[in-house]
Amino acid sequence: MKTLIHLIFLIGLITWRPVTAQDQLAVAVEMIATQRGDQGIDLKVTVTDDENSEPVKGLMLRFTGAAGDKTVDLGEATTNGAGVAELKGGNLEALRTAGRSFVFKAVFAGNDEYGPAEASLEITDVKIILTVEVVDSVNTIKATVTSWNEKSEEIPFAEGEVKIYVPRMFSLLPIGDITTDDDGYGEFEFPVDLPGDINGELTVIARIEEHETFGNAEATIATTWGVKADAQASRLPRALWSPDAPLWMVITFTILMVGVWYHYGLIVYELIKVKRLSKASDAIDYSE
Repeated sequence: MKTLIHLIFLIGLITWRPVTAQDQLAVAVEMIATQRGDQGIDLKVTVTDDENSEPVKGLMLRFTGAAGDKTVDLGEATTNGAGVAELKGGNLEALRTAGRSFVFKAVFAGNDEYGPAEASLEITDVKIILTVEVVDSVNTIKATVTSWNEKSEEIPFAEGEVKIYVPRMFSLLPIGDITTDDDGYGEFEFPVDLPGDINGELTVIARIEEHETFGNAEATIATTWGVKADAQASRLPRALWSPDAPLWMVITFTILMVGVWYHYGLIVYELIKVKRLSKASDAIDYSE
């Protein structure tokens, strides 16, 4: 009997572990950064349940940035229903005094339900200078992109890709790319048929996307090169973003609607035909 009790006791010691450790779930943290020049840096973190990759809501993360031997507390943010926490306009000026290579961290300290986790990202400072100019009657976007080397010396972003966008109602409309030369310079001929506001004003966005050294970076500039709102109906081409839908869309919609109503009519015709056939034209005589 004593041997059985001792065996049960030993099994209990081997399998026992604290309830808190058993209940805590692991989370995965991913971070992306977008440099916005003098406007600082935007940090975006996505937190998911490590077991089933579902977003986790309500977790508070603290953000820090480091350059050289200097570390700056950037603030904190809480994840929303999509598991996303965003910190906008983080202070880069305080870090630039110590260097041009930055290390950003997002740290979740843990709670009763989820264990601690963190993410880090290392990027190099980059600067995009946008100007607008009419060159030989052509509206031209000019971009100059520079970065810094390990000695904090400014160098051109040579043979780099810069994407050009114009904000629309729900998203960004890509309108072209710029490839920089050896001096970090490039230019782009702006379209003449993009709709603007009543004054023809548009915002142009130049972006470096998912670069292995810079992360994301962008700069914006305002222009008056858009088609004024009161003149759009007569001047804009048929497009998804204009008041007049493309012809292919109109034709496709018309064909589909004709097909739908044809089948409705065919069904009604067949039902009437079946009803008529079901009526006996003459009574059947079973007396014979």
